[in-house]
Amino acid sequence: WRLRGGDAAAAPNLGWLSLIPPVVALSASVALRQVVLALLLGVWSGALLVHRGNGLLAAARTFDSYFVDALAEREHAGVVLFTLLLGGTIGLVQKAGGGLALAALLRRFMTSARSGLGACGALCSLIFFDDYSSVLIVGTSMREAIAALGVPSERLALLVHTMGVVLASVSPVSSWAGLQIGYVGALLKQIGAVDDPFLAAVSSVRYRFFPLFALAALPLSILLQKDLGPLGRPEFKPRQPRSSPRRTAERRAQGQ
Repeated sequence: WRLRGGDAAAAPNLGWLSLIPPVVALSASVALRQVVLALLLGVWSGALLVHRGNGLLAAARTFDSYFVDALAEREHAGVVLFTLLLGGTIGLVQKAGGGLALAALLRRFMTSARSGLGACGALCSLIFFDDYSSVLIVGTSMREAIAALGVPSERLALLVHTMGVVLASVSPVSSWAGLQIGYVGALLKQIGAVDDPFLAAVSSVRYRFFPLFALAALPLSILLQKDLGPLGRPEFKPRQPRSSPRRTAERRAQGQ
């Protein structure tokens, strides 16, 4: 197979070269920290392969063919609209301080390591619509209070990251839902099924054994104070609390 020559309309058998577009997209997202630009570069690199290394033609087809054809699909347009609306809602909640207000409300109930981790898990359950928002809000707002209760940061990190990811992955209204609906819709179209992609994605939740097991195991671990794996080592066990979050707040108020 060669990059130059031949008819671009007949797509060549790229073989292992078909891995280049996702590698380009992932590498660009890590290096540039711009997801949209990274996806654009990934699509352009794929068009570059299809059109035998013609960069200008690949750039033109990226916008006037691949983007237009993708958005013309009803399922794709619905996913884009859903993602934009959900992203705007998440941004509005973050700017308004709703997540931080919930964290401040729950901190008053944190009197021990068990209740502190339970409050963190409850806050993660309230911010179920986006894993990044859950990790950032809960981790940032609860870090000092959890440390004051003698809970190692590793235990908080496990709880926050696991709850944030698994809740978003099984929730029908989350930042993951649009991507999942798009994948399911594309597969249904390939096999000629007429099922609704949203209902098909929701019906698959009962087969997602890992997130369901994690959702069951974490509360039991907090309630029974039992750990699995490396977290069972002594250095990760809760230590003697320095001071309760409530007393720390009272001391700060008295000092002022």
